[in-house]
Amino acid sequence: MLFFLQMRGLGENSQLLIMNSAGGLIGREQYRAIDSLVSGPAAGVVGASAVAKRAGFTQTINLDMGGTSTDVSRYSDCLSYQSSLEVGEAKLAGLALNIEIGAF
Repeated sequence: MLFFLQMRGLGENSQLLIMNSAGGLIGREQYRAIDSLVSGPAAGVVGASAVAKRAGFTQTINLDMGGTSTDVSRYSDCLSYQSSLEVGEAKLAGLALNIEIGAF
């Protein structure tokens, strides 16, 4: 949270937005750490689906390669959400994209 407080004075008329696990953007005031557990994979799905739509595709498979992980997603004309999320052995309640996380 200290990081977000330090960002307060950067840029006049600007607003810091943070990606959440549901694939949306929220302001610093609404941010809770629990809401960003799968924000990286969610951002990949949302970004890939937006690019696909602009290119005229309604069904895609996306490969999102990062520095420490690779995420694969399938998009079929709409995003799917879930109201609970499992990360490891932790079970959490909260809106998130329907993402399955696994290591192979």
